[in-house]
Amino acid sequence: MTRKSCYIFSSAQSQGATNIRDNGSRFSVNLNYPLHLPNDAKHATCEVIQANIWNTSPNISPAFNNDIFVANDGKKLVSIQIEKGLYDITTLTAQLELQWDSYIDPLDGKTGVANKWNTLFLMTGNDSTQKVSIEFITSDNQVLIDWTQTTLRSILGFASNALQKPLSQNGSLTADFIADFNNLNAYYLHTDLVGNGIPTNSTYAQVISVIPVTAAPGNLIVFQGQNENLFADCNNLVGMNNSRSTFSFWLTTETNTAIDMNGEEWSFTLLFKWEV
Repeated sequence: MTRKSCYIFSSAQSQGATNIRDNGSRFSVNLNYPLHLPNDAKHATCEVIQANIWNTSPNISPAFNNDIFVANDGKKLVSIQIEKGLYDITTLTAQLELQWDSYIDPLDGKTGVANKWNTLFLMTGNDSTQKVSIEFITSDNQVLIDWTQTTLRSILGFASNALQKPLSQNGSLTADFIADFNNLNAYYLHTDLVGNGIPTNSTYAQVISVIPVTAAPGNLIVFQGQNENLFADCNNLVGMNNSRSTFSFWLTTETNTAIDMNGEEWSFTLLFKWEV
């Protein structure tokens, strides 16, 4: 006979989460009543049947070393540090224009750019090739993009030795590689409640669920489990001697790297099953 038990866990401090760290991707809980499965439980498993996660994890950040844009405005090199965030080509272009036009030279604290963004560059994405193109609107030969210092090149798809300006006046530069805006395809949920968890090939990292990114940037991912979900063995929780009051949950990328949740809270429902 199959028995079941459900718990809802949340990273919200107001809901009792403790030890919240790694930009909100990890938290602990301290239960008033220890969690354990009956002594006669067999074939015990746990699975995530529902989860709510905000799709706000940045794809441009100092942590990724991809947030610097350096270009000559016609008179001098201008270095922009893009504000940490989750961008697509449209929102990134808008952010570049905003920060470029409001740039103040740090050396004198007053000099701005010689030319506004929309008089120099037009950045677009090609859905068919997945590559970025940058049209140089200006005829000023001094205007160029310094790809060696521009770490933003990795997400735009330009090589460090790419052309800094078009060969012909009012021409365009097309990226060498496919753009890398979608650097996160799924959230991997882990917990120290289980011994090994679900393996990726032959590697175990206490994974109990893989939650795909199904919402647009800035929107809520609502994960609803199916009849057959990924599940992890949790026979280690069988019996009073194996009860747990304190344990942790954390989210990572598929490469087991902590995810910056940008301060957003997340929650999920964990279902335990066992046979008696």
